[in-house]
Amino acid sequence: MSRGKMVLSVLAVIGATMIAGSAMADETVRGRDLMTPQEQSEMRDAMRNAKTPEEREKIRGEQRAKLEQRAAEQGKTLQHQGPGGQRPGPGFGAGNSAGSKSGQP
Repeated sequence: MSRGKMVLSVLAVIGATMIAGSAMADETVRGRDLMTPQEQSEMRDAMRNAKTPEEREKIRGEQRAKLEQRAAEQGKTLQHQGPGGQRPGPGFGAGNSAGSKSGQP
């Protein structure tokens, strides 16, 4: 086998392995993507009607448990949520840039 054909064969095997691996990997989804419009509306109402932050956290936790189970049944992974339901990662925040008011008198 020539060197060119061997390289192509190796690349084909690597490519097929990557495609198969990504198809088998869990799909990460947002919780709302697993909810019906009616469930989303009910959740919104429940959060709006909660009287305390603790009550909202309890509602959020119960809903998260339901959605994690639903995601697992579908072979998916629920996207990680930080405290207060916020996704981790960059975004708009106070920061310490020249335009922010934090750290200034």
